[in-house]
Amino acid sequence: MPGWGNGTHTRAILFVPSGKEFSCPNTFSSAPAAEAPARGGVMERKRKTPGKLHPITVEPTPARVVVRAAGRVIADTTSALTLRESVYPPVQYVPLADVDPEVLRPSAKQTYCPYKGEAGYYSIALKRPDTGETEEIADAVWTYEHPYEAVEAIASHVAFYPDRVEISVED
Repeated sequence: MPGWGNGTHTRAILFVPSGKEFSCPNTFSSAPAAEAPARGGVMERKRKTPGKLHPITVEPTPARVVVRAAGRVIADTTSALTLRESVYPPVQYVPLADVDPEVLRPSAKQTYCPYKGEAGYYSIALKRPDTGETEEIADAVWTYEHPYEAVEAIASHVAFYPDRVEISVED
């Protein structure tokens, strides 16, 4: 995608007193923190509904989506979903079943989006054919295992940071 990976887009990471990180991984926004202090120091999440001021749509991608990491195909599908959120670039959500399970490593990282919910992450682990050593692309993939109702279609799907992998939508 033009513009990605060249420093023109940033991803907001918000830290709250609990020390937990919160952001919308695919919006790269600088939205205010999604949690506010509550009684007893427990954080309460603010849930937002997409609407006229912040629209979100999820539709089937009418083409094949291929994801490559270090030149290797790690995902290939004709069942991807395109999520369009507000003014941000569209994001391809690929069914987890169409991603090579050998390359995904669960990550401890979690973020929160008030429109989509709690995101979990995977790192991509690739074995170098010449040395046999494993190289890792940390936190390159995210998923909403239990997304909010407005975007429930992205459950069981993952998205990839376009500055860490090559994503092509082929006709």
